[in-house]
Amino acid sequence: MIGRGLVARLLARQHAVTGTSRCPTADGAVYLDLSDGNLSLASLPRVDAVVICAAMAKFSECRDQPDLARRVNVEAPARIARHFSGQGMQILLLSTSAVFDCDVPYAGADAIRRPRSIYGKMKAEAEDAVLAVSGGAVLRLTKVVGRNWPLINDWIARLRSGETIQAFADHSFCPIELPAVLDAIVAILESGESGIFQVSGGEDMTYVAAAGYLAERLGVPAGHVIGISAAAAGMPVEDITRYTSLETSRLTRLTGYRGAPAREVMAHVFDPLLPEAAGARH
Repeated sequence: MIGRGLVARLLARQHAVTGTSRCPTADGAVYLDLSDGNLSLASLPRVDAVVICAAMAKFSECRDQPDLARRVNVEAPARIARHFSGQGMQILLLSTSAVFDCDVPYAGADAIRRPRSIYGKMKAEAEDAVLAVSGGAVLRLTKVVGRNWPLINDWIARLRSGETIQAFADHSFCPIELPAVLDAIVAILESGESGIFQVSGGEDMTYVAAAGYLAERLGVPAGHVIGISAAAAGMPVEDITRYTSLETSRLTRLTGYRGAPAREVMAHVFDPLLPEAAGARH
């Protein structure tokens, strides 16, 4: 999602862009499969900047397939960083708020990393590998939400049909829209700066609060949304995030960025899927 959007954004700004894909038939993309243990970078051209967007980001997949996840999330970014090291270019890794323990909101860029999930631990390793080379940069993200989010679409369908849904009351996310992420990446690339940046939504939101928002906008009684415990439902404790929001002071100095409130993001992204809500606004 991010890579496709970034290519379009950079082309619109008159940059020359080479995309990669693990799908051999992708139009105009160089074939590159980060899961390949014998990853070869010989096909990549010399460029001014590299952005590593790809990752195995689902916590459960990282737990279930740790060897594959390590190849994609740690070994491949490290190899890419070493390959381009010393060539006078920027290497930007997209990372995650999961490198922190997620026990406090608005984690600072220089806060001590204490990842609890396997995914967070892997991304912390990848950060170290990229930041160790000249021109290495990291952009940590919170949850990028889009209209194709299966969980939200399932909730909408079930609420519309009159069903009751359950959502976690002790597990949170910090929603941010894709354009905000693309703006941040482009600004960092065009600035030529290295080091750590963070882009975040304006506040954390529990999953039950997100479900409650949808019910409210659909005109469904609040009782159709039931809050439950993620831990009691079987989610590993290390995967439960109380807070994922990040401070964004460095990005704010660069671009003036301010994270939007969670309900504002939810409205902008998901209200178009809710004809009832869209009609109510008019």
